[in-house]
Amino acid sequence: MDALGRYASFTFASSSPDVTAYTYRFAYGKQVTLRPEEPGQPVTVRLTPPEPGTVALEVQAFDAAGNSSVPTHHTIRVASAAGPVARWKLDEPAGSPRAEEAAGGPYAWAERGVTFGADAPTGTSLTSAATIDGSYGAGLRAETTPAQPSGTFAVSAWVRPDDLGRAMTAVSQTGFLTASDFTLATTTGEDGTPAFTFTLPDGEGAATRVTGGTPVAGEWAHLTGVHDPVAGTARLYVDGALAATGEAAVPDRKSNGYVQIGRELESDGRLWTGAWQGDLADVQVWDRLVLPEEIAKLGHRTPQRTGYWPMETVRTEDSTTDTPDTEGRQSLILSGDAHLNTADPLTGAGSISLDGDGDHLDSDGHQIDTDRSYTVTGQVRLREWAPDGTMALLSQGGDEADAFTLRYQGDQMLWEAVFAHDDTADPETTVLTAMSSGGSPQTFAVQYDQKAGEVRLFADGLLVDSAPYAAADAWDAYRALQVGRDSAGRGGAHHLDGDVDEVRTYAGVLSPDEIRALGRS
Repeated sequence: MDALGRYASFTFASSSPDVTAYTYRFAYGKQVTLRPEEPGQPVTVRLTPPEPGTVALEVQAFDAAGNSSVPTHHTIRVASAAGPVARWKLDEPAGSPRAEEAAGGPYAWAERGVTFGADAPTGTSLTSAATIDGSYGAGLRAETTPAQPSGTFAVSAWVRPDDLGRAMTAVSQTGFLTASDFTLATTTGEDGTPAFTFTLPDGEGAATRVTGGTPVAGEWAHLTGVHDPVAGTARLYVDGALAATGEAAVPDRKSNGYVQIGRELESDGRLWTGAWQGDLADVQVWDRLVLPEEIAKLGHRTPQRTGYWPMETVRTEDSTTDTPDTEGRQSLILSGDAHLNTADPLTGAGSISLDGDGDHLDSDGHQIDTDRSYTVTGQVRLREWAPDGTMALLSQGGDEADAFTLRYQGDQMLWEAVFAHDDTADPETTVLTAMSSGGSPQTFAVQYDQKAGEVRLFADGLLVDSAPYAAADAWDAYRALQVGRDSAGRGGAHHLDGDVDEVRTYAGVLSPDEIRALGRS
């Protein structure tokens, strides 16, 4: 076959005149049944294999009594996924009049209201972005038609909206005196709630729109829209995850529309609308399906590590003992009888031992913004197999509450991650749980995903619990990171009796694969 993500036609036929059904499946995938219009007739289906390389397709024929033929196996060789047919990174230096197309195709010409040189989304390979000021007609124009709206295609872009009070278009392909061939955009609901959208024309001269995800003003998001004409669906992905899907019946018409970045034409083809206000980067268009695994990589931002304490050494100066961060930014200060354990460390050459009687560590500065996406990880070994009481491993708090705390509950022999909804003495909380391994070492990760509106708890690299946690519930705990206790705003409580090691903090969301890798370390 040509390449992954492109459809090819397959015809199934039998010499038997009484065949009433055919079944097929790729390798060990789901089995699908097709029925001919009349017994004995062949059937034709359009398929796209699930992976590149050599793929096996198994086919069987059935008669009305349920008798089946011997399975027939076909070997299909599928080329690797083809790259985009158009791509504008929008990473030109300030003052440039146009954006280069990555493969040498047509430029995207910067018209009014466009400046280059803005900061790119962190955690990506991009170096800069374009800013569009939201004025009428502002945007970029590329005189090319990379996508046919009735065909198979996908479009993606990094977007950072500044205005959430109105609909704004990140990328479109204009129609001529008709609706746009597609748009990636933001919109607002009847109640004013913002969302992302992927829009395609329908057969009535209007549009099919799938809506999902939550834009955040001033925050980057990655959008991907995929049109699958065989399945008859439009899918919208936000930050690499499926956010919405819906039926799409796109009329079969040839388009000569141009790609517009930061704007679109109204359906009369005369007036601009949807002027983008904010930043845009890396616009790409494909003439094939882009598979979910590819989209997850496109939309993934490597989180920024803000702290890593391997706890291999300690140092003492002016009666203060600390264990340094690997990059020398912040240390964890040891309190009470906390001390370096080199005789039986959890990982590497050392760990920090705590005795449960006031011992703890705290960072010498604010560590993470808990009202934004974050991930915090740490390794622990309890002194006893099944200790009594409550003991905290990690926390970061405000005046009255901890924005999060990861602690062991002796009466249940469970670990729980508790996320407070506000900084009050008795806040509403969201609680996640994980089984304890007794006296064996465990590696935990607590995570808040602002875009997904979810908190998660991982144990030894595996996701063990998750729950919704709205952005309205998140708040920024201004105090230092605590290791070995919680409730720092009220003097400290739930001191840990055991060893701690390998504490890391990240601004952003580590992927499950990245967390699994930490769990194996």
